[in-house]
Amino acid sequence: MKTCINILFLLLSFALTSKADTNEILWKEANTCFKNKQYDSAALFYEKLTVNKPENAALYYNLGNTYYKLNKIGPAVLNYERALRIKPDYIEARENLALTHNRISNNISATPEIFFIKWWETLSNEHTNSIWSVLALLSFIVALGLLARRKYFKASLHYGAQINGFLFFAFALFLVMAWVSTKNVDAHTEAIIMVNDAPLTNPEQKNKTISLLPEGSKAIILNEHNGSMEIRMADGRQGWIEASLVSKI
Repeated sequence: MKTCINILFLLLSFALTSKADTNEILWKEANTCFKNKQYDSAALFYEKLTVNKPENAALYYNLGNTYYKLNKIGPAVLNYERALRIKPDYIEARENLALTHNRISNNISATPEIFFIKWWETLSNEHTNSIWSVLALLSFIVALGLLARRKYFKASLHYGAQINGFLFFAFALFLVMAWVSTKNVDAHTEAIIMVNDAPLTNPEQKNKTISLLPEGSKAIILNEHNGSMEIRMADGRQGWIEASLVSKI
C-alpha cells in the first residue's frame, strides 16, 4: 500500500512538473515571437497559456498588447479587461485599454451613473468579498467575546446588550455583503463586442436592427436565450445580439 502511494505521488509530481515546464516553454516562445514582431504566433502561444493559467493578469495583458499590434480591437479590449478583472490596480493594462478605446470607431460614451448605484457596485464587486468575510468574522468573534465576558466573568458592561446587538447586526450585514460579492466572482455579466457593426435587434419589432455596435464596445449581459443575449450598452441602448458576436469578460 505504501509503495502504491509513493508511486502515485511520483506520478503526480511528474505531471505537475511537466505542466509547469510546458507553460514555461509556451511563455518564452510567446515573448520571443512578440519581440520579433511575429504577432500571430505570439497570440497563438498566449492563447494556449490561457487554458492552463486562466487567472494570470500579466498573461492577459500581454495577449491584449499582441492583439493591439494586430489591430484586432475586440480581442485587445477583451484581454485588457480580463487583466483588470483579475488585478484592478493594473495601471499598464488600464492605460493600454484607454489607448485601444481611441481606435474604436464611433466609440460609445457612457451615460453618468447615479451616485448610489455606482456606490453599490463598488461595495459589492467581486474584489471585496475577502474584506466583507474578514469583517463578518471579526464582528462575530468580538460579539462572542463580550457575551462570554458577561456570562463567565460576571462583568457588567455599560450598554452591553446594545453593543452585542449592534455587533450581531453588523455580522449579519457583513455576511450578506460577502455572499453578494462572492456571487459576483463567477458572474460574468459583462461582455465585449467582437466584430464591427454588430447588429443590435429588437424582438418586439420582428428582430428589426435598431443600431450597429462598434467592435470593442463593452456591454452588460441581461439575459441569455437560444444563442442570443439581451444586452445593455453604456449609453443605455438595450436589445438582443447573437451570442457568437460577443465574448464574456
